[in-house]
Amino acid sequence: MNILKFESKIVDLRTLKSINKASIKKDYNRNLEWKVFQMGLMKSMNDRKDVAWRGIKTCVILSPCMIHEHKGGVKCEPHVRCEVFTDGCLPAMITLDVPQEMFVSLTEAA
Repeated sequence: MNILKFESKIVDLRTLKSINKASIKKDYNRNLEWKVFQMGLMKSMNDRKDVAWRGIKTCVILSPCMIHEHKGGVKCEPHVRCEVFTDGCLPAMITLDVPQEMFVSLTEAA
C-alpha cells in the first residue's frame, strides 16, 4: 500500500485506543500504555484553562514521522510511525506505530 498523502490526522481517543490495540496486536515497537496516557492527558487538560477534556471525544493529532518497516529488529510490513500531539498536555514526545490501512482511513487535520 502506498500513502499518497502524508498529512497529519485528527483522531478522538476512542479511535486512538483502537489504533493502539491494533499496534499492540501486530507487535509494533511503539505503542501506548493506555491507562497511563489517558489519565495523564485528562489530568493535564483539567489543570489547564485553554483546553477541555471531553472524555473519549477528546481529540489529538497523529503527525506522521516516517514509514517504518521493522518490529523487534526484524523486517515487517510497512507501517506509519507517528507522533501523538497533545498540545503540550503531556511533556514527552509520544510515538505510536500505526498500521498503514488505518492511517490512510483517518481524517486529515485542518
